Amino acid sequence: MQALTLLEILIAIGFLAILLSFVRDWMKKKKTDDSKTQSAHTDKHSITLPLQLQAYERLVVFVERISPEQLVYRLGKIDLPAVELYALMVQDIREEYAHNVSQQIYVSQVAWDAVVHAKEYIISQLNVLISQLPEDARSSTFCRQLLSQHLQQQPSPLQVALEVLRKEAKKLL
Repeated sequence: MQALTLLEILIAIGFLAILLSFVRDWMKKKKTDDSKTQSAHTDKHSITLPLQLQAYERLVVFVERISPEQLVYRLGKIDLPAVELYALMVQDIREEYAHNVSQQIYVSQVAWDAVVHAKEYIISQLNVLISQLPEDARSSTFCRQLLSQHLQQQPSPLQVALEVLRKEAKKLL
């Protein structure tokens, strides 16, 4: 009977040794997998972070470029009928937007919505302004009215968009 008990004890010890070996191997494998996952995440983050920051930067430039001050500075220097300047400004905004539309995949939905709202706001302001001017108005009148109208809207959707973009970009740093 004692021989049987001794055999049972030896089998139990062997079983525990094998079980411990499996558990140890499983823990090592899990630790290796976790470090690989962490490494992959770090690698992915080191690749996407510069792209995200570049997207925020490009969208800040976009919002700045579509501001009335910049539109007037770039396009309002030549003497044109107001209708022609209006068309040039709307075309410029749409081209700038088309150039930057792909940046939306790198920024939050809130940031992208703020940028789109800023663009739509400026185009709507241009639409309202051109509809209020006489048909024979010149670009200088259009520019003066645009800047005056823009200064009355505080904070403008452009300022809100810039603030959202800046805050989110700072979170990434």
